[in-house]
This record gives sequence, structure tokens and C-alpha cells, in this order.
Amino acid sequence: MVNWDAVGAVAELLGALGVIVSLVYLALQIRQNSTLLRQTSATERANAAVVSASQGAEFTRAIALDADASRIWAVGFSDPDALDPDELARFDQLMFSQLIQIDVNHFLGMHGPLDRAVHAIWDKLLDGWITQPRFRALWDAGAIHRFTTEYFCNRVREKLAERAAR
Repeated sequence: MVNWDAVGAVAELLGALGVIVSLVYLALQIRQNSTLLRQTSATERANAAVVSASQGAEFTRAIALDADASRIWAVGFSDPDALDPDELARFDQLMFSQLIQIDVNHFLGMHGPLDRAVHAIWDKLLDGWITQPRFRALWDAGAIHRFTTEYFCNRVREKLAERAAR
């Protein structure tokens, strides 16, 4: 004769073991997934830093390899009134190009994968721009607001307010 109480107890024991094995398996899967997410995040941060550095290097290289652009850049940054209208337009385009890069990198630093240390480099570039006369003239005229994000504009406002408070 079959002892159904014993069979029931064994079935409960096997069921409990199945639950325990399932929980251990689930815990291992969660741990493995967490490790993968950390690795993916680190890779995204590294890729963002490489792209950011490449942007800065390409910009610098373009100016360095063109003597006229290099001169316009140097004169425009220190004394934009010394440039003729065509040169000033070229300087503005160079400035807008770098401001767009700063804007993108600011956004990625605040809301994306860009490491804070890399973001700080771009933020220091912005410090230099807000003291530049041509930047200020275009900022005050609202020209810079048209091609940058609200995040960037807010950061410029913060920096200008900090500067005014000194």
C-alpha cells in the first residue's frame, strides 16, 4: 500500500527545492545582468569621451592647418573689431562650430554618458567664451540662442550671473 502522506511530503520537499533552485538561478541571472549593465555603461562613457576628444581635436586641427583660419581665430578671439566683415563672418562660423560642440558635450555631461571630467574641459572652454567680446555681442543680440539648446543657454546664464556676482 502507498503511503500518500509520505508521497505528499516528498512532493512538497521537491517543490520547495525547485523554488530554491529557481531563486538561486534568478539571483545569478540578475547579478550577471547587473555586471553587463555596468560594463555597457563604462563602454558608453569611454566612447563618449573618445567622440568628445575627437571633436576638439578635429576643430583644433582644422584651424592649425589653415594659416588664414588660424590668424582669423587668434585675432577674432582677442580683438574681433580688427577683422574685416568677411573675416568676422568666418570667425563667427568657427565660434558657432565650437559652441555647438560645447553645447552637445554639455548635454551629454549632464544627461548622458559623458564623464564629468571630460565635461569639465568643455565647460572651461565656455568660461573663455563668455569673456570674449564677439560672443557677448552675439549673445546679447540673441544670435547664439537660435542654434543652441536651452540647457546650454541656461549654463551660459549661470556663468554670466556668477561672473557678475564677483
